[in-house]
Amino acid sequence: LNTHLHLILGNSDASQGQIVCYGLGKVTENKKAQHQLALLLLLRTLLSGQDPQSPPLQSIGYPVVAADPAFSVADIQVLESLGVKVQREDDECKRSVGDSPITVFFIPHAEKFMYINVLESNADRLERLLVIGNDFVHYEGRASLHAGRVSRLPIISLFPRLKRTPFSEACPFLGSPESFNDTSLHSF
Repeated sequence: LNTHLHLILGNSDASQGQIVCYGLGKVTENKKAQHQLALLLLLRTLLSGQDPQSPPLQSIGYPVVAADPAFSVADIQVLESLGVKVQREDDECKRSVGDSPITVFFIPHAEKFMYINVLESNADRLERLLVIGNDFVHYEGRASLHAGRVSRLPIISLFPRLKRTPFSEACPFLGSPESFNDTSLHSF
């Protein structure tokens, strides 16, 4: 995974970036969400340049923000104890990368509109994004219903610079297929 991250990010200064996580789920109740949280923490470790074997994870200074309306009070406490900032307001996945040299959006098993909102909100800064989530290939041609509107926005054809690396190539060590099936690293 570390090799793939650095190949994708190239010369960008990942140590000055941030991770934004949408749709993690109830980490205190759901095994898939727990596996995804473990990967989120590993990503933070790798991107900060730290050795994954060096505890404690919560002391790493790489900023991670997580948002999910499903978070319970217990989920928020767990995440905050691990050094993850919980965003309580719903920005509908329209967060801008701002001045960050690189922003990793970790969006495990999300609805199509969430990816579209991230991409549209950062259309003029795509080269500073890495999106880890459902493989965009699987959304091509599928309709998406959000807020009563049907969207058939084709993700891939809108972003000709899109590069995909399926997790089966980047992370063969992940032993929980249902937690990471159809997951890819997407860069532009």
